[in-house]
Amino acid sequence: MSLTRLENFTLSYQTRQGALLCLDALNLTLVQGQITALVGESGSGKSTLAKALLGLLPGNAIIHDGSGCLVENVDILSLSAEQRRVFRWVKASMVFQAAQTALNPLRPIGKTFADILDAHPEAPRANIPELLQEVQLDPQRVLPSYPHQLSGGMKQRVVIALALLLEPPFVILDEPTTALDLLTQATVFGLLRRLQERRKTTMLFITHDLSAVAQIAHRVAVLYAGRLIEEGPVDAMFANPQHPYTVELIASAPRLDRPGHRPQRRFLPPSAGYRSPECCVFASSCPRSDSVCQTQRPPLDNDPRVETSFACFHPEVSG
Repeated sequence: MSLTRLENFTLSYQTRQGALLCLDALNLTLVQGQITALVGESGSGKSTLAKALLGLLPGNAIIHDGSGCLVENVDILSLSAEQRRVFRWVKASMVFQAAQTALNPLRPIGKTFADILDAHPEAPRANIPELLQEVQLDPQRVLPSYPHQLSGGMKQRVVIALALLLEPPFVILDEPTTALDLLTQATVFGLLRRLQERRKTTMLFITHDLSAVAQIAHRVAVLYAGRLIEEGPVDAMFANPQHPYTVELIASAPRLDRPGHRPQRRFLPPSAGYRSPECCVFASSCPRSDSVCQTQRPPLDNDPRVETSFACFHPEVSG
């Protein structure tokens, strides 16, 4: 069975002001053949996690000793630069945020597909016209076109097709609908769900949009300041969140029955130069905080009464 897992994964960026912690002893296992959504505020570490899984980290990234990163049973941290290049697209691929910047404006779409095939001649590949039809695009129209000749939704579907070209078993989607209108977003979400169900691909869907999570994901993991706060099935998370931060995050989503409602925030984003404490990251802001929270780091535990795993000494279930 294929396995994608981060184990005790800790990563910092070396800056002029010193090491800046980004991912903090992260443990996350993705369920094979399902879509896991990774949600969190800007700066929580979502995109860094995606880059780590693909071996795309910049030169100033520091992976701490004891960290483990397994993608489709491949130890990413042990691969050479050339091995990582071969690994990408074949075993794992990524759909980036802005399709316009992911496509070369000077090359027709057909040439972009050919470039990937030329770089991986040994890899299995999908039939390009059939793949484009699968993402609801006309091959005769799209392949000779340049990116600027396509709409935003068409470019996004081209990028999705590129990510699936070599039939990788694992695909990362990094906020793939950020620049699209709501109707086009819904179309893309439906397309991704159908593709995933048909191909049984394992997907990591990175977003800050909870409505998108409800439309596309099977499971959801909540990230804050590089720590995994809660993880579990989407239905259980929305119906019965356990961590106080998850409760606040879900409550902050816009609702038609509460126009203009702005819930008061207790858990603010970490300040610049954040340093991870050896205790709960919410010890100074959570109304449930006590001496245990202020001196110990809560593990990500299961409670037999609920379906999610959460890192909190005083979750909703015990209230």
